[in-house]
Amino acid sequence: MKSPLPVGLRMMPTEKLFVIGTDMQWEEEQILSAGKGYGLECVMLLASDISIRLQGHDADVLYKGSSIRALLQKGSIIFRRARDARNRMIVLTLLADRWGIPHTDSILSIATNLNKFLSIPQVPLQKISHVPTIFLDQENHPENIAFPFPILAKPVDGRHGEEIEIFHGAAALETFLARTDRKHMMLQPFLSIEEEYRVFVIGNSSLGIIKKIPQKGSRIANYAAGASFVPAGIPPDIEQESIDICISCGIDVGGVDIARIGNTYYLLEINRCPEFRAFSSAMNMNVAEKIVAYLAGK
Repeated sequence: MKSPLPVGLRMMPTEKLFVIGTDMQWEEEQILSAGKGYGLECVMLLASDISIRLQGHDADVLYKGSSIRALLQKGSIIFRRARDARNRMIVLTLLADRWGIPHTDSILSIATNLNKFLSIPQVPLQKISHVPTIFLDQENHPENIAFPFPILAKPVDGRHGEEIEIFHGAAALETFLARTDRKHMMLQPFLSIEEEYRVFVIGNSSLGIIKKIPQKGSRIANYAAGASFVPAGIPPDIEQESIDICISCGIDVGGVDIARIGNTYYLLEINRCPEFRAFSSAMNMNVAEKIVAYLAGK
């Protein structure tokens, strides 16, 4: 017997839910389980097995060689990680818009999320501040850096605090920039962060805030690097602007990372479809259910 649908889920055009992403991790399993718990038929589609075919006057979507357009048009989609399949996910988002398929996230969010040069500069801020940043590539190195050492060099597509270099003088930085095979980088001053937070956003509301506590001896406040998460509070206007940031980026399910130094809050990162295992545990909350319910009410 199917579980009774909550009020929001009765708005689903059908009882079929597709989760599309590049891999099946804990988060995807939880979303599928949440959907099935409400009586929805849930299917995980790996983006690597999807192809697009043009035929006649329209496009078709194939999964492992078989057309799934008609199935997609009868369901709803939760878009998860894009990574190496970003172009394919962008096309799927465009087709979902054209075919009127309810889905999470926008073309803007999927197209820009893996590149901070595309995603961060366009974000309007009022209460939260940008970290001073210079974006550069191999053909465009700055002659004058307007902030003092030590300086961090980060890849624009970095994640989990990986591949971050710290430099204490100009000579070492210049040598690194001359030798790196990274095409696109960002330079920032080293900030003495007092506290780091994540605001978890769904739609136009926040599910709550956690404080990210780095593992002893580490400066990286990332769960993958051993950081712990605990429930926390921040000023309401900072929380609201974190929600506004996701809205401005077209992100339906997002995690906004911010840092506090004194009374100033800095935007560190905007995460589309963030991992939420640690957040769920810290907040004692079923985030997957809230994502499914949100899509139902779109």
